[in-house]
Amino acid sequence: MNVELTKQRVDHTTCARCRRKFAVGNRICVAMIVENPDAVDPHTLQRAAQMAGEFELVHASCADPSLTGKRVLVE
Repeated sequence: MNVELTKQRVDHTTCARCRRKFAVGNRICVAMIVENPDAVDPHTLQRAAQMAGEFELVHASCADPSLTGKRVLVE
């Protein structure tokens, strides 16, 4: 396993998706980092993804970081 894949890549003040700094009023989500997608829970013996000890933060919507609904998204 490449350890670099399971490490936090950006500071906790920066969105891991768009790389912009967070601002007051932004809505953010935790982005867990998968360490092993095919792990087995030792207590239940059920398959479950194993998460790394680190995580990153991302805007809930990078196009509308404060979720004001004022931006029109065109794809």
